[in-house]
Amino acid sequence: MAAAVPRADRSDTTERRLAVRPLPRDYEYLADWLIRNTSPADVVVTAWDDFPGLFFFNTHNHYVIGLNTDFLRRFDETRFKAHYLLFRGRVKDPEKALPMFFDAKLVALRTSPRNTGEKKLLTQLADSPHFDELPTATNGFRLFRLRATPR
Repeated sequence: MAAAVPRADRSDTTERRLAVRPLPRDYEYLADWLIRNTSPADVVVTAWDDFPGLFFFNTHNHYVIGLNTDFLRRFDETRFKAHYLLFRGRVKDPEKALPMFFDAKLVALRTSPRNTGEKKLLTQLADSPHFDELPTATNGFRLFRLRATPR
């Protein structure tokens, strides 16, 4: 994980402005689903700026990053880089990264990706035999769970 973490370029900013934002009810519906279908303290991996909406409705789960990415960077640079690269679509095997860096099995992604990296990650998870997409009541998010590995 020695890759440099570049600042967002102009195209990333433009893509973010064009993406459809989830509505407050999307956060509420996803949060409600998570509360009903996960154990307390299960870790949910999301984009940093989806944390406030989910946390507002769901303190049942834990989240990798939120409010300010610098908090994670200062606390654990390796985890920060892993999260950054994951959401840039630059992690070859998310099924290994989730348990290794985040002790997580759940990934929530916006249905409308904001950049090419999120789009690539969404496609990776949807096409992977290691993840199941879970049905939720929201159109704003897609939720994936890492399948249990046979022992």
